[in-house]
This record gives sequence, C-alpha cells and structure tokens, in this order.
Amino acid sequence: EIHLTDRLDVFVGARVTRDDKDGKETLPGSIAAPSLGRSVPIEYEDTRDTWTAGVNYRLTDDILTYAKYATGYISGGQLATIEFDVETAESFEAGIKADLFDQRLRSNLAVFQVDYESIQQATLGTLTGVPSAAQFSQAIVPSADADAMGVEWENTLVAMDGLTLTANVGYLDFEFDQDSVFPGFANASGIPGFQEFHRPEWTGSVAAQSEPG
Repeated sequence: EIHLTDRLDVFVGARVTRDDKDGKETLPGSIAAPSLGRSVPIEYEDTRDTWTAGVNYRLTDDILTYAKYATGYISGGQLATIEFDVETAESFEAGIKADLFDQRLRSNLAVFQVDYESIQQATLGTLTGVPSAAQFSQAIVPSADADAMGVEWENTLVAMDGLTLTANVGYLDFEFDQDSVFPGFANASGIPGFQEFHRPEWTGSVAAQSEPG
C-alpha cells in the first residue's frame, strides 16, 4: 500500500498457488453389482496466480471512497469420475464508506460486477447426466459460466445510548451463460435453460439491539 497523499492511497497484492492432488476414488457398488474394490486414480496439478489492485480516497476524515479489482479461484479436481475445472472469478467493486453525525451513523454503499467461469456445483451423481457418476451420492460439476452485478447498502445507526438500529438492502442481477452449461445439466433443464438458484434478486434486513444502561 502506497500513501500518495494524506487522502489518496493505492494498493496492489499478488499470490501464486500450486495445487497437487493424488489419490484414488473407489467405485461404489451394490449387492447386485459389487465394486470389489475397483478404483480409478485421481491426479491433479495446477498453478494459479491471483491479484488485486485498487485506490482509496478520503473525501473528508469521515468519508472514504474506493475502487478495486480482484481475481480469485477455487481449485479443480475429480469426484464421481467427473473432472471439474477450476472455478475463477474476476471482480470489480467501487463504493463509499461514511461515518456521519459524530459517528452515530455508519453507511456503506457498494456496486460490483463479477465474471465467473466454471462455477462448481455439488449435486447427486444421478443428476449429472453422466452414466459413470450415477452410483455416487455426491459429484462436483463445472455447472456454467456466469455474470453478476449488483448493489449493497448497509446502515448502522446508534439512535441513542444503548439502542442500535441496522438496515441493509441488496440487489443482484445474476445470469448463467447458456452456451457454457454442463452438458448433463443442459439436457435436463430444457427451456428456458439452466437457471440460477439460491441467488435472490433482492435481499434485506432490519434489526434493533438494545443494551441496558
């Protein structure tokens, strides 16, 4: 982190990670078709670099604006005979953090955009569409690429001594790239295609906390 002026800072960071996985995966069996200890080897090697960079600027002693770029990843591998790719994310974020009214109100606003590739999803082997994975109780699938953009606004107010109020709201626009959907998921989804889930468009919360004086 470099302090260019009393109010302007820039920062940069980098990381290099090497993954090396070796093992074996025992094939499941049943009374009618026992596995007899059969297994398949698991070998995975990969080296990834991730980094971040950004700028902070203080409009006043109580108001900070910022913008940053970052990359990240989740290691790939193999489960239920399915090789899954590395999940990567490339994100941009900008926002403002303010402590107002003698620091009784803290308000943080952020806007962001994220590009995902090969989002990993845990699922039943029977739902992958891959015959060799059907007997496994769990599989990891590189489900699809996706784009996300949104806004988050968080507020904390000390209304009076002993009483703290919070109110937060978020908006998320998330879409899968249908051309990148895992073949088994694409075949099972039909029209309108593989859709997002567990990613609500709107989120919000309000709370009050009282502490005896």
